[in-house]
Amino acid sequence: MIEQQAEEFWQWFVKNEALIQGCITNPESESREYVIEHLNNYILAFGPLKWDLGLNDADEWFFVISPNCDEQLLEITSELIELAPTFLNWQFHDSVPAKDWNRQFSVYDHEMEVLTVDASAWHYIAFTAGEKVEVILEAPNLNFTNEETTAIIGNLFLLNEIGERLLIERIAKYSLVSELDDEDQEYKYPIGDLREHVQ
Repeated sequence: MIEQQAEEFWQWFVKNEALIQGCITNPESESREYVIEHLNNYILAFGPLKWDLGLNDADEWFFVISPNCDEQLLEITSELIELAPTFLNWQFHDSVPAKDWNRQFSVYDHEMEVLTVDASAWHYIAFTAGEKVEVILEAPNLNFTNEETTAIIGNLFLLNEIGERLLIERIAKYSLVSELDDEDQEYKYPIGDLREHVQ
């Protein structure tokens, strides 16, 4: 079933590649609504997935089909990307890839105010949890007044730092604190070591 659906989708994608690229390079394109509607219809037919496409910092075309941090949906996105046309000059991803970034980002808090986060000086500790790891992020520069906002910040940081696949497959649990317990201080690492540590 998924192969037939995937084949139909990728045929549409190949046929409409120029339109898709035109919508990215020209946000005022008349085809924008058509492209977004069809991408939504095709992708959501496989499940509650997310998608993103555009030009990356190296001016390369990319298309991400994300499993929404769901391990079972990752199997679907992996199969979808395996069936992607290899002759197109695109980078296809079955999950959100890790970023090469300065660890600075913005989120909306619970009052819909923009909150700028600088995670460059954070630390972390990691515990083995079976085949996965549990991570506690130490973020002394954040004011944790709302659990929902804190959870969003933690998720978005890990998504950017280690990528969605590692987040799904390697992280059993994560939390964000303003300061680690005294007994944990000697075991903490700079946040830049996290990706390699988790791998």
